[in-house]
Amino acid sequence: MNMISMISVMRKYRPKKIVSLLLLISALCASFLNYNPLRQLDSNSISSSREIVPLDFTIKRKLVTNLGGGQCEWVDGVDVDQDPNFELFSTAIVAFPGAGKRIAFLQLEALTELTTRDDFFPPSNITRYAYFKTQYPHHEGIWSWGNKCSQSVYLLTNPRMALITYLFILHEIHYAKDWKSAYSHLGRVFTIRTPIEEWEIWRHERVNAEIHWWGWHIDFWMEGGLLRDIFTHELTTLEHFRRLMDPSIYTEAELRVYQSQLTDVQPVYDIHCKGKYNDIPDCRPTAIASYERMMDPSTGPQEVAKFTSVIEGKAGIKFVEKAVRQCAWEKVVIDRGSGRRDTRDRKGPPLRDYAFTLEQETSMMGELVRIRDKYRAPEWSSIPVAVDLVEYMEEYIASLKWT
Repeated sequence: MNMISMISVMRKYRPKKIVSLLLLISALCASFLNYNPLRQLDSNSISSSREIVPLDFTIKRKLVTNLGGGQCEWVDGVDVDQDPNFELFSTAIVAFPGAGKRIAFLQLEALTELTTRDDFFPPSNITRYAYFKTQYPHHEGIWSWGNKCSQSVYLLTNPRMALITYLFILHEIHYAKDWKSAYSHLGRVFTIRTPIEEWEIWRHERVNAEIHWWGWHIDFWMEGGLLRDIFTHELTTLEHFRRLMDPSIYTEAELRVYQSQLTDVQPVYDIHCKGKYNDIPDCRPTAIASYERMMDPSTGPQEVAKFTSVIEGKAGIKFVEKAVRQCAWEKVVIDRGSGRRDTRDRKGPPLRDYAFTLEQETSMMGELVRIRDKYRAPEWSSIPVAVDLVEYMEEYIASLKWT
């Protein structure tokens, strides 16, 4: 389903109290990759309607190894020991869709020679990884790794760019709604910028809401999985949280009405963070970094070190020597020795042509200021990731002022 046809369906249908219509909407409008709200809330279950086909979608990654003297070369990456008795400390690499997770996991892979798994993945005998990358709880992500991760790290990208590259990815995979379709389009990923006319449709239909999702996503992880409403940022219920994770069914107006009708809401946490599963001891990220700094030659290696500092020394993980880490960063970013495409490989209209409306620019600024002010409050001052987050928000605010 292409973007235009998807939007036509979204305009035509609105939620009703009729089960059959809801099912029709879900089937036709779930343009978001492999979306299943029940599976997001209970990832240990697998939809019986999803066909599991043993296809070969193996991705070979080239990783870095030390040659001595500060030099390095690329070798084939390896999976970690799959023996369940092998002690392994795994990390979830979290980001908003389109936020540059590829650069982050390539850096960590290069430094450890261990591979990463997507939250969406084909069936495989390989189930244990050093790193899992995800967009959860955004509607493009699922919690597919169960209790395999012991911590999370968070990668930020300026929302002005993240919202554009998010659309690029959707366009490249033809708005796939299941993993099989998405993987069949991997050859297109990081090759094409969306036509401007398609961007304008997306901007009109989705960007206003996605600006709120961007900030909501940060709050979710910073507050350890605390459930909040996207638009008001107030505490919400698990029932309403399920609605928020399915924007293909509910309109913004309907979601706002549902939230406004709630009274005496008590703090509730995501079932993977606290409660039913408690899959990660603490969902708050142990480190936060920015894509922009990670790509900058003057700050890149130091920015990667924010992640390595909370992973190095953990069970089953061995990093290359510090003397070669500058070389590893250069191989990924400068020499592009990984052989993997990234957003710099996309061809199409100039990025300056993907303009936001004044209303959207104002909304983005409001969200950046809200997050900055929230996490520089006294109660957050002793939490290092909050201090870092405020600094990043200041940078994004300054950059938006000058656009």
